[in-house]
Amino acid sequence: MDFGASLLKLRDLLNPQETDSSDDEFKPKTQVAKMGPGDIGGRAVSGKEKTEGVGVEDDDVIWSAREVPQGSEFDDTIDPRKEPEYEMFFRQKVTTEDIYLQMGNKNPATFSCEDLVIKIKLPGVTTQNEIHLDVKEKRLDCRTSTYRLGLFLPHPVKPDSSKAEWDQNSHNLTIILRLDRELDELNF
Repeated sequence: MDFGASLLKLRDLLNPQETDSSDDEFKPKTQVAKMGPGDIGGRAVSGKEKTEGVGVEDDDVIWSAREVPQGSEFDDTIDPRKEPEYEMFFRQKVTTEDIYLQMGNKNPATFSCEDLVIKIKLPGVTTQNEIHLDVKEKRLDCRTSTYRLGLFLPHPVKPDSSKAEWDQNSHNLTIILRLDRELDELNF
């Protein structure tokens, strides 16, 4: 339904035209338009018409999958575990040509970096088996029995090309995430 047709229906709904004869033109009109919640908007769609559409939706489901934001499954507002200390920095591979001759396209910007490195301090964690690590394209989730860390990443990463290292002496988890950049073949 287009916008113009909606306006005309709204006008007819608010100001109904009487079908009386022209003799009654000068009589006072006391009729008031009655509207209810069902009168606003388009017409009701029957169940059969719903299933004929592209996306069939279940009536028992409150939200569809496209309405739930990505990463909301990691939001734990009641979780008593504390957030560990961490640092995040970018890493790039440079050669002597990049540093001294400045022949490459490398610069200090994050666009020229190949990896995103995240170091998480987990004091009290003794083995790597206690750590649950989940890396998605734009989200990192690290959990232990005492710590919880959920990070949205500043750039998309390749989870399959990334790696993690556990240092038992310093109780540090180092995660090296390979950045997923669109224009790598043009820049490097």
